[in-house]
Amino acid sequence: MEMALEKIAFLPFGYLIDKYRWGVYDNSITTEELNAGWWNLRESLQGVTTPEDVRGEEFFDPGAKYHVPANVPYIRYFVSFIVQFQFHERLCAAAGHTGPLHTCDIYGNQEAGTILREALKKGFSEPWPVVLKELGGSENIDPQAIIKYFDPLIKFLDVALAEADQCIGWGEDCIKIIDDLEKTTLSPENNTMESSMSTEEPTTESPSLNETQALEDMDAMDAELTVLVQNATLYDWEYYTNESDATAADAVGTCERAVLHNAAWALVSHVFRDWYNKTIAFYEYEEFESEDLKRRFRLQKNLGTSALSDKDLDRYSAIVKNMTSIYNEGRVVDMNNDTVSYGIDELEIKMAETKDAKELEHYWTEWRSHSGKLMIDDFEEYITLLNTAAQANGFHEAIGDTIALSVSTPSHLKMIENYLTSNANNATGDFDMISHGSFFETELDYGNGTNGNETNGNSTSEYKQNINFLMKTALAKIAFLPYAYILDQWRWELFEDNNKHDDYNRKWWELRLDVQGICPPGLRHPNEDFDAGSKYHVADSVPYIRYFVAHILQFQFHHRLCEIAFGDQFEETEVFNCDIYNSIDAGTELKKLLNRGASVEWHEQLKDFMGGSNGSMNAIAILNYFSPLQDYLDEFIKNNSIEVGWKEGQVDHYMIDSAYIPATVPIVVGVVLAVMVLIVIIAYFVGQARQKKKAKKNAASSTPENIEISVQNTETKSTGSVDSN
Repeated sequence: MEMALEKIAFLPFGYLIDKYRWGVYDNSITTEELNAGWWNLRESLQGVTTPEDVRGEEFFDPGAKYHVPANVPYIRYFVSFIVQFQFHERLCAAAGHTGPLHTCDIYGNQEAGTILREALKKGFSEPWPVVLKELGGSENIDPQAIIKYFDPLIKFLDVALAEADQCIGWGEDCIKIIDDLEKTTLSPENNTMESSMSTEEPTTESPSLNETQALEDMDAMDAELTVLVQNATLYDWEYYTNESDATAADAVGTCERAVLHNAAWALVSHVFRDWYNKTIAFYEYEEFESEDLKRRFRLQKNLGTSALSDKDLDRYSAIVKNMTSIYNEGRVVDMNNDTVSYGIDELEIKMAETKDAKELEHYWTEWRSHSGKLMIDDFEEYITLLNTAAQANGFHEAIGDTIALSVSTPSHLKMIENYLTSNANNATGDFDMISHGSFFETELDYGNGTNGNETNGNSTSEYKQNINFLMKTALAKIAFLPYAYILDQWRWELFEDNNKHDDYNRKWWELRLDVQGICPPGLRHPNEDFDAGSKYHVADSVPYIRYFVAHILQFQFHHRLCEIAFGDQFEETEVFNCDIYNSIDAGTELKKLLNRGASVEWHEQLKDFMGGSNGSMNAIAILNYFSPLQDYLDEFIKNNSIEVGWKEGQVDHYMIDSAYIPATVPIVVGVVLAVMVLIVIIAYFVGQARQKKKAKKNAASSTPENIEISVQNTETKSTGSVDSN
């Protein structure tokens, strides 16, 4: 009983705090009934009433709970009170406990401790249902353990309440139980009549549940938006193919194209917002029978940046355009020839060909000065607007979910980029285009491998060829992973912080140092520099985590397609040599996967494609692929006593301290002061010499009368001075 008063009595309160807030967010609890809504929940879920008869809207009683004004989610406590009993049951079973669950004591048990330690060590490295299954025995939160724990008390209370003829519950619940008991005593005739009467009552389907009309509205929305997007795409093409140095002379035309480009996409956003309000927000689509229709509604459930006001949406578009223009128009002057300058594409080639460290540092620093540093003010406002959009979409803690609100590169632009990348030799040279090749999306280079059913020999040359091939692939694939991860990790942290701190550059280099082990070539300013802005995807508001995911999944796909292509002949250890080219079976499965598009949840598609019960992304395939290289490197590191890794927490060593004065500053200041003093001394003596020369000249030209008058005047002044005193 003591334990139940502590644990069970808390559960309804642990649940209703956030249920109240959710009601306020979805307007089921209106702003005119904030206090009434609170006490309705407390009475219906807890059976707790106010000590007075009336608590009007002049009060705000939920605000008396710290977590409400502090905006701290409370459902976590409700969840923790449930799962702790799941954990307890699982650990007791591991410890070999028999008997009632409430008598179990796992103190000092190594088996239980090992399970608990291993689960806690995982932190956020795995999805919580996986950890919950390992530690609690099930992927789902389950109250069975808590019921089992209090089973003796439940049985005791059932008997005690029955003997005391006590009602279970309160308010309408008690009345309902009494009514149910009375109904059981009614005659069959009355029961039949009541049943008959109930069946005659007309039922009217809610308009929000009309699935047929919902399908028609969804199709109409898709049709109208498709036309608008196609039209906006044409303006995209005009804008992106003409916004260049070669066409900059056409200032009027450039301005018109920019206006039309922005207006076209603004129209898409406005129309989508209207359709959203009358379709997506109107229908209770989760109650629909058609899974396909439910899926279509779910894919449109967030307005993204369209949730912004017209003014904010226009400002957001202008900011992204300006940051993108800064990136695309940035040019760096050649270190040895100031008549030559490089854009980002030319600069990449220049830096790839240059081996001089000073020259590389020059180009590295200058590019960041001409790109990221110029967009930092825009980026601060960009964060604020995205967080505003996140809150409008219901994300009240704008962390990872907010990045999904960023405007992704449209698929038609990706097609243009791929076309230009693959047909670079055919592109005309009379004008430049704003384009950014997605070179990280290329497939693995499997052309040099042999079929999976052919076993490589053990000759040294073949072994080295394999290692060289794997090393080359690893440099392209593995070395990229931490960078692909930290770019959006950095953005997520900034969104969460919401401009409370402005040390963007320090946060950026903290991740690059700790996760990648990469340091800048020189000292960087923590908030005046903005080195992340030198990356196209930051300037253009393009999510980057997709590349990290793609680099993991492509190895899972490759492994699975090799299994399909070669069946029992597929050798796990030779997966890096597998070539699925021309395999009809593999191609059929891949085509089937791609044809589904976004019609099915991605983890469901992955589960079906992988041919198992697990639809999770994992690194097993990528580890298997590079296992020969891993073994080789482990041996090489061991034999050569190489220290692996780097120190973390070193970012401040690479930041310019605003309070720090370089050693050269006092020297420069001293020299300047010395020169100034010397100038003053020289000026003084020159002035003295001129005054003496002038005095001699005046003395030579003066008459005796003037001298006498001068003396008289002096005496007069002296006499007057004495008299006045």
